[in-house]
Amino acid sequence: MDNNSKDGTRELLESLKSEFNLTVFDDLTPDHNQSKNMTFLSHIARREGFDWVIENDADEFWFPKSGDLLTGLNRIDTVLRVERVNVLPTKQAPKEWFSSPWQAKNTLNINLEKNFEANKHNLLLTPNLHKVLVNPNGLINVGGGNHGARHVIDKLLRRRYAGWNHNIKIFHYALRSYEQFEAKVVNINKSLKYTSQNNYKKHNFGAYAVFWSQMFEKGELAAVYEDMLLDLTCLPCYQNLGLVERDDAFVTDMIDLGLLE
Repeated sequence: MDNNSKDGTRELLESLKSEFNLTVFDDLTPDHNQSKNMTFLSHIARREGFDWVIENDADEFWFPKSGDLLTGLNRIDTVLRVERVNVLPTKQAPKEWFSSPWQAKNTLNINLEKNFEANKHNLLLTPNLHKVLVNPNGLINVGGGNHGARHVIDKLLRRRYAGWNHNIKIFHYALRSYEQFEAKVVNINKSLKYTSQNNYKKHNFGAYAVFWSQMFEKGELAAVYEDMLLDLTCLPCYQNLGLVERDDAFVTDMIDLGLLE
């Protein structure tokens, strides 16, 4: 689902159609329709006969710890949660964000509704919600952010999900270059204004996204970006507190595939 991308994503997807069985849909509204869009795509997958659907964002890479993404799956489970970790770009080499081996381990328990500007929270170290993969047969809908889904069987059994898939780890590249971050916040800002002007009851963005939008309007977004980069001079302290760990698994795979040097 392409939602008005302007960074070459649409063209890249078109070029991949000759290599993969790929269907691209367009959402031309400036609204944040993730739940609706992902539910729509999951129902398409069901009609085409697929047993499982990964509810994936473009900045996430689903990595099997052993075997492949199908390892351990069956046709009985309904909704499975998957661990997601934030990859941390460094202050020393922000442009090399894709090859950073550093990621958040344990997170800071802070109140996301408080004054971000006063507290300078590093949002990459705050609690990072899991994502889900779903059995589309009996699926009702996918929730906003792909953090949950409702399934007929789970409703009958009075539960929210079937369990966890511990063989998959999601490497989340939430923060990349400043240019990409600014473009993302510009889109958030446009969507917030759109929902406000059209009297929507809610906008489906978290408190952090609203904060970024506010700082963009103040002209202070670059400082927010700098605050979220991992300062390697502080690394021993972060590691001592159990906040940051090194995991080279995904980067090593990319090197083996010739995608990184």
